[in-house]
Amino acid sequence: MWWALKSPPLFSQIPGYEDVIMVKQGLQNEEAETYLDFLHTLDKDPSPIQKLWQGKNHKRLGRYFEHLLFTFIKLNPNYRLIFSNKVIKVKKQSIGELDLVFQDLQSGEVIHMELAVKFYLGLGDTSRWENWYGPSLRDRLDFKMDKLLNKQIKFSNHPSLDEVWQKEKLRPTKRCVLLKGYLFYPTPKEVAPEFAFKGHNKSQWMEAEVFSLDRDKVYKKIPKLRWLSKNTLNNLESDRELKIEEQNFPNIYGEFDRDGREKRKIFICPKTWSEKLNELLSTD
Repeated sequence: MWWALKSPPLFSQIPGYEDVIMVKQGLQNEEAETYLDFLHTLDKDPSPIQKLWQGKNHKRLGRYFEHLLFTFIKLNPNYRLIFSNKVIKVKKQSIGELDLVFQDLQSGEVIHMELAVKFYLGLGDTSRWENWYGPSLRDRLDFKMDKLLNKQIKFSNHPSLDEVWQKEKLRPTKRCVLLKGYLFYPTPKEVAPEFAFKGHNKSQWMEAEVFSLDRDKVYKKIPKLRWLSKNTLNNLESDRELKIEEQNFPNIYGEFDRDGREKRKIFICPKTWSEKLNELLSTD
């Protein structure tokens, strides 16, 4: 939850979209440290979180990330959660959903927020959004940004919701995008994508065949639901896993020092994956 609030965004404000706030930290660009006392209270007594998460078995990282923020807003006395994952239907057909609508009880403002956590790998001219792909190769940065800024964030203005807002006696007055994650570069010297936040989380990806182990470090595959924050060797399972060179799908490995502390994340990819990526780039 702390990572979701405090970690840097992937992007700064996008020119031409001044009415959409790209959240840097917290929920409305406030200092995340203002929530520390509240989070410490939840650490001491996690039963409210356990109650909200009962029966939840998040296997998708995006849904897990969303639920972290839903939980924070639901339990925080300074906010009122109005909707989460509100499906929008026209003539009984779903056309999309609102990720999050909540009210700041101190200011009275109603905020529509779209959420995303993404892990993109770049190749070629990394300043261009279209040269950043997700590990499945189905997701691409330019497609996601277009969807967030030109479709999803506009859903709260959809005419089908007019009756909903009238019933609630409110309407969103602020629209925000909270986009977190990591960008993995092919080399440390590559250029960041246009409008990337200067301090965004970043690391490197490489092919398994060229990856060389540092003998002073320990490497461990990181389960997907632990991609969000720093890990220690103690909180990772010790079950036997495939060797790096045997992997047939991109995976994040943690590089740990001898004290078991994570120093960085590295996306290790099989050669067949990078060949497919090169094919996609050459046909665009």
